[in-house]
Amino acid sequence: MRSASIGIVIISAVVIAAVIYGFTVVGSPLHARYLRLDAIRTSNFTTIRYAIESYVSKNQHVPEKLADLDSSNNYGSSLQMKDPETGSEYEYKVVSPSSYQLCTTFSTDSEEEFKNAGSGGAYPDYGSNAEMKHTKGHDCVDFDVESQLYVSNGTMPKAVQDTQPSLDSSDISKQVRDATRITNLTTLKSAISLYLADVENPVLCVSGKVYRSIDGGTAADGTGWLPVNFSKISSGSPLGQLPIDPVNNSAYLYRYACDPTKKTFEIDAKMESQKYGNGGASDVVNTDRGDNTAAYEVGTDLRILH
Repeated sequence: MRSASIGIVIISAVVIAAVIYGFTVVGSPLHARYLRLDAIRTSNFTTIRYAIESYVSKNQHVPEKLADLDSSNNYGSSLQMKDPETGSEYEYKVVSPSSYQLCTTFSTDSEEEFKNAGSGGAYPDYGSNAEMKHTKGHDCVDFDVESQLYVSNGTMPKAVQDTQPSLDSSDISKQVRDATRITNLTTLKSAISLYLADVENPVLCVSGKVYRSIDGGTAADGTGWLPVNFSKISSGSPLGQLPIDPVNNSAYLYRYACDPTKKTFEIDAKMESQKYGNGGASDVVNTDRGDNTAAYEVGTDLRILH
C-alpha cells in the first residue's frame, strides 16, 4: 500500500512537472491569446502606417486625424482603427509634419517576448522589429515618414526643411525606395506573424526553396510570389495584394524562405541609399539582428536566407 502511494505521488509529480514545462516552453493558452492580440495590434498599426504614407505622398504632411484616411486613398475600407480586445479606437498623435504616434493598450512587453524566445517562447519574432517595440499596458509606437515628404523635383516642404536642413538631395530617390522596402517587409512580417498566430495548420513554404518577388504575381491567397494564403486568417487578409520591391529586378528584389517544421521564416531586401545602408545615419542592415550586412532582414529566424 505504501509503495502504491509513493507511486501515485511520483506520477503526480511527473504530471505537474510536465504541465509546468509545457507552459514554460509553449506558453499558457491565456498568454498565447495575449500574443495573438498584440500581433493583430501591430499588424493594424502597420496597415495604418502604409495608408498614412500613401496620404503623405499626396498631401506632403501627415493627416490631422485617422478619419482623414477614409477618403484619401484606397486603404480606407480595409483599415482596422479599433483595438481587437477593447473595441476602443487607436490613439493617433501628430508629433511633427513628418512624424506621429499610434497608441493603444498592449497585452505583452515586446522586448521580454523576444528575450523569452531563446528558451522556447511561443512567439519567437515578438519584439524583433525595432519600430514596433512596446511595453505591456498603454504605450505609443513612433513613426517617421520623412522620406515620403519629398516632392517629385527633389525638394521638401519648408516646414520639414527647417527641421532637416542637412539631408543629401542626391540620395533622395534611393531613400524613398528604401523606406518603401522597410515598410513592405514590416507589413509582410506582421501579416505572416498574424497568420501563424491565427491559422490552425499554417503552411509557410516548401522546405529549402527561396521565393523571390520577381518570380510570381501579387495575389495574397498563396498563389502569388509568397506562398502564404492570408485569406485563411479569421479576420480576413490584412493584405490586399503582396508588395514587391520598388525596382524588382535581379539586383533589387524581396526574398522569402522558411523552415516548415519549426514554422519560422525570413524575408530580406537590399538597401540602395547611404542613409539606410551599411554605416548610414539610419543603418538598418546592421541593426536588424540578422547575419547579412548586405540586406535588411525580418522574420522569426534571421539565419535561413544566405
